[in-house]
Amino acid sequence: ETYIPRFQCKEEKQYAFLGRMMAAAILSDNKLMLRLNPLVWKLLGEDRVTWADYAEVDHTQHRLLEYYVNALEWGLMDDEEFVQDTLQDLLQSNFLAMAGLTVKDFDECRSATDCLSLLQEMHLHQFAHQVRAIRDGILEIVPIECLYLLTWKELELAVCGDVEIPVADIRKDAEFEGEVSSNIKEWLWAALEEFSAEERSLFLRFTTGQGRLPVKIKVNSNG
Repeated sequence: ETYIPRFQCKEEKQYAFLGRMMAAAILSDNKLMLRLNPLVWKLLGEDRVTWADYAEVDHTQHRLLEYYVNALEWGLMDDEEFVQDTLQDLLQSNFLAMAGLTVKDFDECRSATDCLSLLQEMHLHQFAHQVRAIRDGILEIVPIECLYLLTWKELELAVCGDVEIPVADIRKDAEFEGEVSSNIKEWLWAALEEFSAEERSLFLRFTTGQGRLPVKIKVNSNG
């Protein structure tokens, strides 16, 4: 499960504050448990986005528009039918509101293809205002030149840490205090090897407060 900003929320200061927290995470080893949708990361990194990216935001809405695009392309529906029937149905639903659109936005559309292109574009960028505020918050601390060097995946990694949690990396950063027997150490590593990635993340979150690498784990003889 991932999250997207609410496009109805206009509190720029809150999103800018989140951006500053993300910048602090980029510049330190204290990462954030922030499960943003890949589309949000791409917009933050100003990477190229396509309509296919929206499938991870709302699979149902994505499939619906894909159906209309294919119906027009295959001749199962013509412009007049789309404008008079389908578009009117969409106008009466919350489909346009979800994209931040109103009826007037379609005044300049001359065909069904234009209408669908507008719907796709607006759905892709429905929370662009909020993303821009987050990015502005990041840029208050991190130089824009540094941000340009990162792909969207590298940006996510810099903010949230590595989603993959190899046991070898946990072992490397673990510190044992007091008299901890070798058997206990081996039991711990063996148990972690059996864990899924999600379970290892929960283990790190329980022991350190954050669910991704890098982290420092301290284990003492008292547990």
